[in-house]
Amino acid sequence: MEKFIEITQDSAGVIERSNSKAQGFFTGGIQSCLVSVYECEDAFVMVHDSGQIKISDICKLIKKYGEVKKVTATFGPQLNSQHHQTRFNKILKNIGYGDKNVDVLEYRSDTFLFNFPLQGRASATENITPAFVDKIPDRDVRMSIIELNNFFLKPNSQKLGLDIQYIDSSYQKPRGLDHSLNEMIKIIKKQPNFYFPNLAFLEKAHGMKIVNMPQHLLKVAEKYQVSQFMVRTLTAEESMLQAIEFEKFRKSA
Repeated sequence: MEKFIEITQDSAGVIERSNSKAQGFFTGGIQSCLVSVYECEDAFVMVHDSGQIKISDICKLIKKYGEVKKVTATFGPQLNSQHHQTRFNKILKNIGYGDKNVDVLEYRSDTFLFNFPLQGRASATENITPAFVDKIPDRDVRMSIIELNNFFLKPNSQKLGLDIQYIDSSYQKPRGLDHSLNEMIKIIKKQPNFYFPNLAFLEKAHGMKIVNMPQHLLKVAEKYQVSQFMVRTLTAEESMLQAIEFEKFRKSA
């Protein structure tokens, strides 16, 4: 049975025109990202972009499949429009689509999803995964890897490598980490104000056996239940505790 192919944040998917298995693309959890689909001569290419992916990677993938016939895009209400529009314009110009119309869908909600059928109209709707979606395998592992690769980049670096999750009529294996555990720990040492959030992302990856977190860091993560800081900022009191624990970490290293 033909189904929609799921693509996650900071990733891309390709449905070749020869692909008889896929009916279209699906991506959910859209908040501040720009999602775009390029209908090329030989394939449909979807990119779910937080604004960190290398533009050169995106353009290289799109141009691989010939002339772009149409572009459809959607974005969340939290979109940094100036940042994304500048990037988007560069992509469109690079692929030879700079002076043509883009079909833009808007959906005013904090989080929503986007369906793109190969035949029919694209739609932006509430963030509930439909039954007809072929859910991406190892989704939680993929997202944890993407979070680590993204979180340990400098803000607005736009240096994240593109993860092509679906191509040649099948899902690909999860992309690996861009940094070793030792490299990530060195980055943590330079970011005292993000010590607890950094540990939160490492702790999540540790639980999925993506990394083997050092026991002394794991104990701190568990003691302060740092996973909560993936979704909220620290209070003044929590920031003081973070500073104390970071100083212990800095001196012990």
